[in-house]
Amino acid sequence: MSRPHSVTRALWLFWAMIGLAIPKLAITLLVPAKGQQHGVAIVSFLAVFGLIALANIYIAKQTSWARGIVCVLFLVGITPQLPIVMTHIERMPVIGTLTLLQFVAGVVGLFLVYREPAASWFKPPNRS
Repeated sequence: MSRPHSVTRALWLFWAMIGLAIPKLAITLLVPAKGQQHGVAIVSFLAVFGLIALANIYIAKQTSWARGIVCVLFLVGITPQLPIVMTHIERMPVIGTLTLLQFVAGVVGLFLVYREPAASWFKPPNRS
């Protein structure tokens, strides 16, 4: 069975989540920080979005567990940013907009990989 179009679209959305994070990181690094805050931002970015990139590669190879990895990383890496961004959106309109776009891309991408026909594509073939 060939890869469903919904999986291809979801992969593009997951790559877009990573792409949207790059300018957010750049903006964060341009703001003066106290202590090791820049280091924490860089390590967090590399950990979360590096693992999402790796999971994308495995999703493309029809590996079911990679969908769960993206879901967990989305919940841990992007969702907690929403309340913070929404309270400060007037002061940080670019970061707020990028975060909202990341959130939408993640929700739609996860929806696409967990619904049919993608869900069936990830199931192992029946061995008779």
